[in-house]
Amino acid sequence: MGRLAHACREFGLNISLKKTEVMSQGTGSHPSIHIRDYDLNLVSQFQYLGSTFSSNLSLEPEISARIAKAAGAMSKLQKRVWDNKNLTNNTNMQVYRACVLSTLLYSSEAWTTYATQEKRLNSFHPRCLRRILGIRRQDLVPNTEVLERAGLPSIFVLLAQRRLRWL
Repeated sequence: MGRLAHACREFGLNISLKKTEVMSQGTGSHPSIHIRDYDLNLVSQFQYLGSTFSSNLSLEPEISARIAKAAGAMSKLQKRVWDNKNLTNNTNMQVYRACVLSTLLYSSEAWTTYATQEKRLNSFHPRCLRRILGIRRQDLVPNTEVLERAGLPSIFVLLAQRRLRWL
């Protein structure tokens, strides 16, 4: 790091020491990296370009963050879109795809998910669709029918489509 800091100074660039963090993966001991007598902060996860990276290579923090952000988008659209009786279901589904699903599945093309993680995503998806379509749990409508009424595929299909498109 000392050479990098020196090269940056040669070109008139400054490294923000307060913003720079260190994360190690697969090391037995935690590294101690410092620049100009300043010890860089060691973290177990960090955000980069909207995605969460963790030192144990788990997708759990990323999936939790994606679900939270998508839930936030759902709640922000509640009064304007989902409760608006002038909008058709088709329009609602287009807004849902554009705002909520794109937030939920951001950067999912590169994910290597486990079945439990895909189930978490897939439980969120029909829950949102039920909320939009006004279907209560007490109505005992299966998720397959909810997806059919919405005209949308399951999360499993959406993940596969995004991965194939990326390849």
